[in-house]
Amino acid sequence: MSRDDQLIALLLRELQEHPKPWWNAELMREAWSTYDRLRWLDAEPDLRAEITHTLAGLPLVAAQTDDIEFQADLIERVLESGAISLQAWEEAFSPELIAAHGPKAAIWQEFREQFPWEDPSEDDRDLLVWLLSELLEEREEGGRRSSIMSPLYIRSAIDVRIWQECIPLDVRVQVDGRRLRKELEGKHFTCRDELAVVKLERIVEHIPLEHLRGVFDALERVLPGLAQPETPVDDDDHEATESAHRI
Repeated sequence: MSRDDQLIALLLRELQEHPKPWWNAELMREAWSTYDRLRWLDAEPDLRAEITHTLAGLPLVAAQTDDIEFQADLIERVLESGAISLQAWEEAFSPELIAAHGPKAAIWQEFREQFPWEDPSEDDRDLLVWLLSELLEEREEGGRRSSIMSPLYIRSAIDVRIWQECIPLDVRVQVDGRRLRKELEGKHFTCRDELAVVKLERIVEHIPLEHLRGVFDALERVLPGLAQPETPVDDDDHEATESAHRI
């Protein structure tokens, strides 16, 4: 799996195991219906048949010959009847399957839009700590270990003034003390060392979360597959813009 596949799968798994008022099976069904999800698997008839068999009880051989509309309608009717739970429906479309076949950028942008940046609960803050730690987690790839984002990249994505105003003074004193000791020993003091003192939990606790959006803007530069696709410019609009520039 690619790095963006892995991240989306991990995020969806975390949200599936710990649903939120702003992200749960019911809301996700509204965002991406059964039909939408089966459309993602348009080129995977065996997977669609297996999901239809699991959720609707249709024999696997029969399900393999049905089209997407029929499969989706059948699953929806079974779901509406109460014969299967919304949780069972959600689990049939595993995070790994969605990450591999679904619209990763749309899912990531939906997460960013729905996350309660201005009024987070304690659980929401915990989720953000978890997500930041995943970005810093080193994993084996291509024979070497690396993380999605470096401590330097995360630290530099947070406004310096906000950092100085929000991180408690005693913590900043600890950072300066550690820096001086390292430099006296002839060693470099890096952002990795700084974050080891400050801790992600303190960052999320003390910095208003809206000021951490920049971290995810930076993430989209690292993983451009998660970035919001540019809206195509209509030919008429393009010509009008060009004309305006010539005036």
